[in-house]
Amino acid sequence: MFEISKIHHAYFIEGGNFEDVADELHKIKFDWHGNPDFWRLETENLTIDDARAIKDLQSQRPIAGERRVFVIETFAMTTEAQNALLKVFEDPTAGALFIIIAPRANILLPTLRSRMVVVSDKSGKKESLSPIDAKKFFASPTAKRIEMFKPILEYKDHEGNKKADKKSAAAFLYALREELGVSEYAALEAIDEALFYLFDRSSSVKLLLENVALSIPEKPLK
Repeated sequence: MFEISKIHHAYFIEGGNFEDVADELHKIKFDWHGNPDFWRLETENLTIDDARAIKDLQSQRPIAGERRVFVIETFAMTTEAQNALLKVFEDPTAGALFIIIAPRANILLPTLRSRMVVVSDKSGKKESLSPIDAKKFFASPTAKRIEMFKPILEYKDHEGNKKADKKSAAAFLYALREELGVSEYAALEAIDEALFYLFDRSSSVKLLLENVALSIPEKPLK
């Protein structure tokens, strides 16, 4: 993943996980355990406030060594957040290393992507977080598909509040996308549109998923 002789300051790990990144950090002799120069964020959607916090933190010099490492695990990133990170990645503080982990690189704006090294995880170790089997979804009629959305739409958080689980919805949409052929334009367009709007505060997860269910033709289960 990293070239030991010349490490880039910003990486995007597509489909990877933190364990893989931790292994790579070990290779460059960076121990993240209890390290004041290590910062990690796990979030469904990276916001402008998150990006501003990263900008402020990265402006500080390393405390314990020569490097500060920022690891961000997310499913989506707002346009405002990406534009804020763009300025950081153009002129990072010396020793800063940024690593973003997300299911797919297509969440990146071209401008931000051009300033990062994109690495696709090909280890086969990642597991789908989707609560719905993509193949069974394809083989089901529309009414059954909509019924399958129940665990996503009626999710309860740790306080017992019922709300749509956007993280699981995104995992499901990514799983669907992996099963589709590149020629299935209408279905791909519906999925990408759902992913684009999924983490908007005003979006309806139910309507986005139902549109996907209606846009994908039924396929027999193989």
